[in-house]
Amino acid sequence: MTEIVVKPLNAEALQKAEQNNKTTTKLLYLIVIQDPLEDTKIKLLVTSKLDFSNTILATITGYVITTAQSKKIKNWDDVITLAAKTKLELINIQCPWSRIYYINNVSYNKKVQS
Repeated sequence: MTEIVVKPLNAEALQKAEQNNKTTTKLLYLIVIQDPLEDTKIKLLVTSKLDFSNTILATITGYVITTAQSKKIKNWDDVITLAAKTKLELINIQCPWSRIYYINNVSYNKKVQS
């Protein structure tokens, strides 16, 4: 019978392999909705949590951002950094699906640049 010898990887090689294989798998949505207070305005929301269980109302938990801020967002870490810098508050909003103009999935399994 032959023996199988498994040699452990050194810590540096393992760490480098983990860095090369990192991906961000948290979904990030940019949602454009009609402003509930003024029908002629829109609101941009960025979220990782969107509830599809209700057929009448969409439940969105996220941050209200500007158009300029939305162009800088590539992943969830960008959202957290932006929220910390500009002191955005996490909000929970319910609105009818008919008031949502579109939902854009910003990142899905994007490779993290290191």
